[in-house]
Amino acid sequence: MKNSNHLDAWATFLKSYNRLHQGMEEKMKKLGHPSLEIYDVLWTLEQSPDESLRFVDLGKKVFLSRYNVSRLVERLEKLKLIETHSCPVDKRGVFAKLTAHGKKLRREMWKNYSHIIAADFSLKLTKSDHTDLIKILKKVWSED
Repeated sequence: MKNSNHLDAWATFLKSYNRLHQGMEEKMKKLGHPSLEIYDVLWTLEQSPDESLRFVDLGKKVFLSRYNVSRLVERLEKLKLIETHSCPVDKRGVFAKLTAHGKKLRREMWKNYSHIIAADFSLKLTKSDHTDLIKILKKVWSED
């Protein structure tokens, strides 16, 4: 299986993702923005009911481990981008809630991030490419 097409596809997918993500991270950093991981958490909270999610649910939506979510949420709370509070039904559960400051930062980041996505990704593909890519990726990944 040395020159296997399926392994080439997998390697190409991983390399493409890593190069795109690293390049976008560097560009955002040069513009003075925090990491895209922070953007992802802020965006996920903004899209959620009451702009709030339990840590465990936040971790599932942004693909972070529970340990990483807790650590990142702690940083975001210190920066006043989110607030945390205990779940009234389950005292072990903790919610992260987006603050006005967090929402403002996410929107400021989007102004640059959207242009970077367009330049580094979207404009390099045709409309048909976009459709095909979505179709292909949905075959291998589903949102549970």
